Amino acid sequence: MTASEYQQLIEFLSRKFAGIEARLDSLEARMSSLEARVSSLEIRFEEFRHDIRVVGERVEANRAAIERNGDRIAAVELKLEAA
Repeated sequence: MTASEYQQLIEFLSRKFAGIEARLDSLEARMSSLEARVSSLEIRFEEFRHDIRVVGERVEANRAAIERNGDRIAAVELKLEAA
Protein backbone atom coordinates (compact mmCIF):
# COMPACT_ATOMS: atom_id res chain seq x y z
CA MET A 1 0.00 0.00 0.00
CA THR A 2 1.43 3.32 -1.01
CA ALA A 3 1.38 6.42 1.14
CA SER A 4 -1.22 7.94 -1.18
CA GLU A 5 -3.46 4.87 -0.95
CA TYR A 6 -3.02 4.84 2.81
CA GLN A 7 -4.03 8.52 2.96
CA GLN A 8 -7.10 7.83 0.80
CA LEU A 9 -8.06 4.94 3.09
CA ILE A 10 -7.69 7.12 6.19
CA GLU A 11 -9.84 9.87 4.61
CA PHE A 12 -12.47 7.34 3.52
CA LEU A 13 -12.61 5.74 6.96
CA SER A 14 -12.71 9.16 8.63
CA ARG A 15 -15.79 10.10 6.59
CA LYS A 16 -17.44 6.77 7.42
CA PHE A 17 -16.70 7.09 11.13
CA ALA A 18 -17.93 10.71 11.11
CA GLY A 19 -21.21 9.50 9.59
CA ILE A 20 -21.50 6.74 12.17
CA GLU A 21 -20.75 9.19 14.96
CA ALA A 22 -23.41 11.59 13.65
CA ARG A 23 -25.96 8.76 13.60
CA LEU A 24 -25.01 7.71 17.12
CA ASP A 25 -25.38 11.32 18.30
CA SER A 26 -28.81 11.42 16.67
CA LEU A 27 -29.79 8.17 18.37
CA GLU A 28 -28.56 9.48 21.70
CA ALA A 29 -30.68 12.61 21.29
CA ARG A 30 -33.71 10.49 20.43
CA MET A 31 -33.10 8.27 23.45
CA SER A 32 -32.87 11.31 25.70
CA SER A 33 -36.15 12.57 24.27
CA LEU A 34 -37.78 9.17 24.80
CA GLU A 35 -36.47 8.98 28.37
CA ALA A 36 -37.97 12.40 29.10
CA ARG A 37 -41.31 11.29 27.62
CA VAL A 38 -41.28 8.05 29.64
CA SER A 39 -40.49 10.01 32.78
CA SER A 40 -43.40 12.33 32.06
CA LEU A 41 -45.69 9.34 31.48
CA GLU A 42 -44.57 7.76 34.74
CA ILE A 43 -45.43 10.96 36.60
CA ARG A 44 -48.83 11.14 34.91
CA PHE A 45 -49.45 7.47 35.70
CA GLU A 46 -48.72 8.05 39.39
CA GLU A 47 -51.01 11.09 39.40
CA PHE A 48 -53.72 9.02 37.69
CA ARG A 49 -53.24 6.21 40.22
CA HIS A 50 -53.62 8.74 43.04
CA ASP A 51 -56.78 10.14 41.45
CA ILE A 52 -58.24 6.64 41.18
CA ARG A 53 -57.49 6.02 44.86
CA VAL A 54 -59.23 9.28 45.80
CA VAL A 55 -62.26 8.38 43.68
CA GLY A 56 -62.35 4.92 45.26
CA GLU A 57 -62.27 6.43 48.74
CA ARG A 58 -65.09 8.80 47.84
CA VAL A 59 -67.14 5.97 46.35
CA GLU A 60 -66.65 3.98 49.55
CA ALA A 61 -67.65 6.97 51.67
CA ASN A 62 -70.76 7.48 49.54
CA ARG A 63 -71.63 3.78 49.78
CA ALA A 64 -71.36 3.94 53.56
CA ALA A 65 -73.51 7.08 53.66
CA ILE A 66 -76.12 5.41 51.44
CA GLU A 67 -76.17 2.40 53.76
CA ARG A 68 -76.61 4.65 56.80
CA ASN A 69 -79.38 6.58 55.09
CA GLY A 70 -80.97 3.33 53.96
CA ASP A 71 -81.12 2.16 57.58
CA ARG A 72 -82.65 5.49 58.62
CA ILE A 73 -85.23 5.32 55.82
CA ALA A 74 -86.13 1.77 56.82
CA ALA A 75 -86.61 2.92 60.42
CA VAL A 76 -88.88 5.77 59.29
CA GLU A 77 -90.88 3.37 57.11
CA LEU A 78 -91.36 1.04 60.08
CA LYS A 79 -92.62 3.96 62.19
CA LEU A 80 -95.03 4.98 59.43
CA GLU A 81 -96.33 1.42 59.08
CA ALA A 82 -96.84 1.20 62.83
CA ALA A 83 -98.77 4.45 62.95
